[in-house]
Amino acid sequence: MFLAWQIFACGSIVAAGAVSKGALKVVAIAWAGWTVVAVFPIYPAWVGLFQIANIGISYGVMNSKK
Repeated sequence: MFLAWQIFACGSIVAAGAVSKGALKVVAIAWAGWTVVAVFPIYPAWVGLFQIANIGISYGVMNSKK
């Protein structure tokens, strides 16, 4: 399950980045917010940190495109 939601988060950020920079920003912020609200309180800290890192990397790569 952990890997599946990581793939979905990164995939949705990449898909949003293919649409526009604005969509990229909104989706990345939404995932980061969801991580803070729903992941950190329930799962070990490393899970949330791993997800935040994936969000940041996906955002950075897609933001550098175009």
